[in-house]
Amino acid sequence: MNTFFSGRRCLVSTGLSIVVLLGALVSVPANADDPYLATWTSLYPASTTDNVAGCQTCHAASTQNLNPYGRDFCLQGGSVAARIQAVEDQDSDADPTGSDNLTEINANAQPGWTTAAVPTYSRGNCQPTGNTETAPFSGLLDPAPAPEICDNGIDDNDNGLVDCEDPQCDGFVDGATSCGVGACASTGNLVCSTPDQIDNCTPGTPQAEGPFNDASCSDGIDNNCDGLTDADDPDCAEPPEICDNGIDDNLTGLTDCEDPQCDNFVYGPTSCGVGACVAEGQDVCQTPDIVDTCQPGIPGGEGPFGDATCGDGIDNDCDGLTDAADPDCEAPPEVCDNGIDDNGNGLVDCADPQCDGFVGGACATGQRGICAAGTFVCGGRGQVCEQNQPAGTEGPFGDQTCFDVLDNDCDGLTDADDPDCDPVPEICDDGIDNSGNGLVDCADPACDGFVGGACDTGNLGICAAGTTACRELQQFCDQNEPAGTEGPFDSPTCDDGLDNDCDGLADADDPDCDVPAEICDNGTDDNANGLIDCEDPQCDGVTFGACDTGNPGICSAGTLTCDGSAIGPVCTQDQAAGTEGPFGDASCGDGLDNDCDGLTDAADPDCAEPVVEICDNGVDDTGNGLVDCADPECDGFVDGACDTGEPGICAAGTFVCENLGQVCSQNQPAGTEGPFGSPTCEDGLDNDCDGLTDAADPDCAAPVADVFLSRLQVPKKLNVRAGTVTSRKATVRGDGTQLTQDATVVLTGAGCLLYTSDAADERG
Repeated sequence: MNTFFSGRRCLVSTGLSIVVLLGALVSVPANADDPYLATWTSLYPASTTDNVAGCQTCHAASTQNLNPYGRDFCLQGGSVAARIQAVEDQDSDADPTGSDNLTEINANAQPGWTTAAVPTYSRGNCQPTGNTETAPFSGLLDPAPAPEICDNGIDDNDNGLVDCEDPQCDGFVDGATSCGVGACASTGNLVCSTPDQIDNCTPGTPQAEGPFNDASCSDGIDNNCDGLTDADDPDCAEPPEICDNGIDDNLTGLTDCEDPQCDNFVYGPTSCGVGACVAEGQDVCQTPDIVDTCQPGIPGGEGPFGDATCGDGIDNDCDGLTDAADPDCEAPPEVCDNGIDDNGNGLVDCADPQCDGFVGGACATGQRGICAAGTFVCGGRGQVCEQNQPAGTEGPFGDQTCFDVLDNDCDGLTDADDPDCDPVPEICDDGIDNSGNGLVDCADPACDGFVGGACDTGNLGICAAGTTACRELQQFCDQNEPAGTEGPFDSPTCDDGLDNDCDGLADADDPDCDVPAEICDNGTDDNANGLIDCEDPQCDGVTFGACDTGNPGICSAGTLTCDGSAIGPVCTQDQAAGTEGPFGDASCGDGLDNDCDGLTDAADPDCAEPVVEICDNGVDDTGNGLVDCADPECDGFVDGACDTGEPGICAAGTFVCENLGQVCSQNQPAGTEGPFGSPTCEDGLDNDCDGLTDAADPDCAAPVADVFLSRLQVPKKLNVRAGTVTSRKATVRGDGTQLTQDATVVLTGAGCLLYTSDAADERG
């Protein structure tokens, strides 16, 4: 037997195909490492065979030749480890024990040596060389096993391992593969990795697609690897333009009506015209402007006086004036306080129906409170004292009528003295301002802490039941109990008929009770059906928490929900838009945008306080086409002072709305001036409204004794015609005595006969 060598280092020499070195000659440098021997040792760490044989585990006396074990190793294919393992079940040395190579290795024996002469083989071609036996090569060893074909499903080398199961096939590439979509697309191979065939293709990492107008939405690439590219991907979808919020919602640079999406959007109704011309229309978006479509009717004719159009109650010519209030229907006016039949119909002043409603001076009605003040008016063919305003109401408590220092209901009691102003307790759940302080139900501090009846929270399942409560001037629906849990499977909560976790699903309908259950927000296919999270129908309807829908008001609150679209949770609006208003409703003071129009409480026109006509501002406050006194609401309205155009104390008047028009009503009637010595002759007033005051008024003149005009000096050629009045300075003598001062003598044709002679002394 050849000499044995010890040690695990040997000289590595290359051959034409496969080089196998498992030992070292004593002449080989000690620092030459052998990877073949290292692999062999790692496979059989418990064996001491190599410690005895070293390189001669595979070699003959010369490392240039192979022993039968090394020859069998040489004939294999694949990695070093695969080739070593491929000959474990062979009996390379054909020794008398009949043991296979692995048995001998585990027994610390040499698998390639026997006590007989050992055949050797050239390392270059694995052919026998220097064989001391006469038997040919084919008789020394069993025919070499066929190599394993790694993709035919056959155990070609009869080692019980097929294709990738066989270590010979380790690293074998069976074909190209691909994986991923879009930007994540990649390639790989089907590779044998004993004992399995694996696909080493690894898809790329998804990137973001969108949002709208991002460069990723127009690059022609499926960046997020969901199979959808650019505009086809919902992540790039253009958001809709909300046409009345003043925001460029879809990022086009166009806001509301500027955006063609809003073309024909209707903002609200409009009205135009007055009288018979009143019409309705709409504010409509006609890109890029808001256009009012309202077109007033065509005016007709009103009048003349006596025409049917002057009594039909219609403003036919659309000038804001109807029938008698329209100058086109006016009859010749009767001056109602001059004692003259001005329009020649035989009826004077108040006797003339034209004067019906004529307003004169102030008078007292004999009533109490605001009902006491009256005005003399023409009515019923006579002058009557007409009450200026009807009795109103006093109260309820908190109303301005309870602190305006007026007896508004004419019962002789004012403000707090009137029981109508006594406070009334607020009932907190009837929708009425019971206390009259302008605050309804929970908006009244008196209701703070009030607990009412049952209500619906708007949530699902056991979370729906609530109780109304007043807090911080608002009404709340307090949830009676918190959300619990549904499941797990076999839990009592899965067969109690209740939606315990408030997700809208009860018992078996709730995925929390499914087995196995898909966890819908962990990115894992928990039930191994190939569908992950929201892709799995088990997740349809599952919610993940609060989100913002992007809508205004109460419509903004949403819940992330799997909706069966297989693209992830969507934000589902929690509650539909409600109503805001009308004025005084709890919705106008709850701090919420209940109708989702972007306007809250007082800022929402739906909550606007009903408009009344202000009767002295020149504005159509109610929008009915009638301004100030032309609006029937203003009948009886009393405004500021005015000038009647009459002299003296008759000049002072007050503007009053009457018969759809404004008139200046004289404050007091004409009185008397005089006689001489009366206080009216020295009060500085024109009391009888004749334009003359105190001493200037003849009614206040001092009495004068009769004087016989003995001599009248008048200018010559004085012509006086009957019915005329003239005056001249003249010297008047009486009883032959000249007066001490000049006097003005009024000469009238009716008073005396005057001559135009040159006589110096004439009698008259």
